[in-house]
Parts: sequence; C-alpha cells; structure tokens
Amino acid sequence: MSERIHVLFIVPRFGTVNRGVETFVLELISRLDEDRFAITVLSGFHDVSVSGVIFEQERLLVRERLAWLDQMPRLCRLLRPLGLGGSSDIETLSLVWSYRRHWHQNVFDVVVPLGGPWSYRFARKTFPSARILSLGQAGPVRTDLECSDMFVGLTPHDEARARIMRPGLPTCVIPNGVDTGRFSPTSESRSAGTERTILCAAALVPDKRHDLLFNAVMRLPNDVRVRCVGVGSNRAVLDAHPLAKAGRVEFRQYTFAEMPDVYRHADVFSLASPEEAFGIVFIEAMASGLPVVAHNGPRQQYVVGKGGYCAMSMMQVRMQAQSLLCFILRPAMRRRCRQCSLTGVRLSPITTVYCLGLGGACSDAHHDRH
Repeated sequence: MSERIHVLFIVPRFGTVNRGVETFVLELISRLDEDRFAITVLSGFHDVSVSGVIFEQERLLVRERLAWLDQMPRLCRLLRPLGLGGSSDIETLSLVWSYRRHWHQNVFDVVVPLGGPWSYRFARKTFPSARILSLGQAGPVRTDLECSDMFVGLTPHDEARARIMRPGLPTCVIPNGVDTGRFSPTSESRSAGTERTILCAAALVPDKRHDLLFNAVMRLPNDVRVRCVGVGSNRAVLDAHPLAKAGRVEFRQYTFAEMPDVYRHADVFSLASPEEAFGIVFIEAMASGLPVVAHNGPRQQYVVGKGGYCAMSMMQVRMQAQSLLCFILRPAMRRRCRQCSLTGVRLSPITTVYCLGLGGACSDAHHDRH
C-alpha cells in the first residue's frame, strides 16, 4: 500500500460553529478515504469525533469575547498592518500560538488554512515543505495567496480574481455541494393560516447585512417574519432594528443535524450580503425546495442560477421586498423553484475532485522532500 497523504486542516471554530466552512470541513473529512489520507484538524475545544481523524484541540480566545474590538474601526485600521485587524484574527493567533509546542513534531504533506491570515502565516512558516492549499470559502485574499501553492475557487468569478491577484498561481474551480440525502424538499404543504417565514442562516456579523433584509421586510405585511439562525457580535445592533422591536424577528440556534427541518418550515430563504463568496446555505435551501432571494452579483448568479431569484440589488429595498413578497404570496412560483432546486448537486463527486486535488498537491510535496 502506498504511503498515506498527511493533511492538516486549520479550522479555529470547528465543532462549535455549525455553519459555513466548519460544516464543509466536517462533511469533507467524513468522506475522505482513510487508507489514502491521514487527516488532522487543528481547532479549539469541541466534542466532535470522526473515524480515523486526529483532532488537535487547543485553548482559543473566542471572538465573542473580543466583540468590542470590531466596534472600534479606527483601532482596527491601526492594528491591521500587524495582522490584528479584527477579533477573528486574534482568535486564530491564539490557536496557533497555543499549538506552538507541536510545531516541529508533526510533518504534513498538505496544509489547508481556514482561519484567515494567521493560519496562512503559521502554515507557511511552520511547514515549509508542505503544499499550502487555499480554499476560497471567503473568496481570494491577496496576502493569503502569497502564502499558497494552489487556489481552489468556489466560482469562476473568484478564480479570475485570484489569477489577477497572483499571476501564475495554479487555480481551479470546485463549487460547494450538499448531501441531498439530508437536504431535500418536503411533500407537506404549509397551512394557509400560518405566519409566513423568511429564513436567514448566517453569522450575526455586519458583513452579512441582515439590516438590508430587515429593511425590505418592513415593507411586507405584518404576518411575515424573519427567522435568523446564527450567533455573532452584531446581535445587539439587530435587536435594536425596528423590525426586531416589532416582534417580527426570531433569533435561534440549531445544530447542523436540525437544519434540514428548519429549511422545511420556511417559505423563502434570503441572505442579503453582496460580498457572500458562495453561501453553502444557498444550495442547502434550494436542495430543500426553497426559493432564494439574493444579491444579483456574479457569485450569486453562479450559485443560485435557476433554483432561486437574484434581486437586482439588495441595496434597492423596494425591489428586494417585491421579490420576497412574490414568492410568499404565489405558491405556484414556489413550486416552480422546487422543481428547479439543486437536487443534482451532491457531496460525493465534489469529494472525489478534492481527493484528486489533495493527491496532486501531495505529489509535489513528496517530490520536493525527496
């Protein structure tokens, strides 16, 4: 049997934040072949276990304790040249610093940093012979690309941007996927008398732009409410929004296992952020048969496609409200979106592509090492 490929994933909030990149990594490592890959995940403390995966868990200064820093933009600008431009940067720095006693004990063929700039700096400095694989879950970042040996974009738009930022860097596009055995449409119809629910699953942070969604829903009938799934430093700001004060916003937390049922009890999904790199929640919603209202940018167009609807601009409140109301009041349009849902996208073939990418990166690492 050939030597296994040793891969390190750096995911600070693995096992504690059950959305986005944390969910992606969990789904991916659960499907990688144990006979071919030796997987290690570096993160804060959690209680997740996956057969064959080594979890290195260290003390983490969680970003919620540093939320005050994100409310001080001038201080953040001063600290940014030092790599400390926000609470998430300090969170990752605390993780890799706690791991310092193991820096020279482990040898990896491939390192996948998913914790921002400090995870890339740590990977490049600590494992110089490893190949650094940049997964564009948050889009391409110039400083991260400078530390990387390959960039994997989620959309062609992000791949093109990465090629401009760092010419000559090998790139490819591998979109996110969902397990359609878990996320699928329900055959049950909503009763006519129930409140209509717009679902938004995203961290409660400023760049997710919940305020744009709230502003649009203010124009809708009073029986339309928003269910926000997530946690974050912007919760107090959102609580002060007139829509929340009117009792039309419900803030909830769910585990990843509970999310399929959450989608099935909503009428529309919307995530207003114009800068969303991919939004795995978009395809979870579409696979669950929900129409999606999103910003009309190149990333969102690529992801949502025919399975939902891209508003002209999330900055245009009236148009966004009309798009939401159209799906809420017209069951026939919701049924058409259900028929166009992304049930053809599964994790299995995407995992296969990642296996090929990790294997290719590893062959280069072995060549350099020997």
